[in-house]
Amino acid sequence: MDEADRREAARALESTRDGQSASWRNRATGDSFALTPTLAAEQCGRTCREFILEASVGGRVDKIFASACRQDDGNWRFPG
Repeated sequence: MDEADRREAARALESTRDGQSASWRNRATGDSFALTPTLAAEQCGRTCREFILEASVGGRVDKIFASACRQDDGNWRFPG
């Protein structure tokens, strides 16, 4: 994922309900993504969301289970 994909993923975490998917295609790489939030929770005073990310990168499809937390500046911090 590049910076444009991280912005799209953050947008999805902000606006997509649990169980619904947001999808996009990276214009520069042709890679496609679908992010489905599964659970929202508070951790140490921060909003965190678990999600499933399905990515088709270079013709290979992967499914990733992860979580991200909103930081004090409003940005989402993703794993890795």
